[in-house]
Amino acid sequence: NPAGKNWEVKKMEVLVENVKIGPFGSALKIAELSDNGPVRVLFIENVVNNKFELAKEKYISEKKYKELEVYTVEPDDILITMMGTIGRTCITPKDLGRAIISSHLIKITPNKKIAIPEYLNFSLHSPYVTDQIRRKAKGAIMKGLNSKILRNLDVPLPSLKTQKQIVTKLSA
Repeated sequence: NPAGKNWEVKKMEVLVENVKIGPFGSALKIAELSDNGPVRVLFIENVVNNKFELAKEKYISEKKYKELEVYTVEPDDILITMMGTIGRTCITPKDLGRAIISSHLIKITPNKKIAIPEYLNFSLHSPYVTDQIRRKAKGAIMKGLNSKILRNLDVPLPSLKTQKQIVTKLSA
């Protein structure tokens, strides 16, 4: 817990509406991707320096989207990389349009009644949380993150007002 703060500590799963791991590789084949289409596919390359980047523009058809609709990304979702550099994160932009995550991303939909997306995103990079990830991901194959590890992370949770102040300070 942050020193001297009387914040509650909550499990991540209490602070989110949903944690979803991208589809298995076989569910979304390279041959099904195209350079344009109605629905964008997001990859690890879209999560750069903990910011959302419009890198690697690949799309799927409407028909394929119907199969993979459960992987839809909403504005203010937090994306987390689970391979390569584990635990890079970003918040999805409001103007993204329809998009889904690919296999090496996890998406978290924050419960905005108790946790501001930007605060949750910053807290995922706090030493308090990254130490937990490091300890828990150690035994996992290739140090992969999974939804069980994420759901069980302890996150210090100040009031919404304090969360806003922290986000303002850290964004400056």
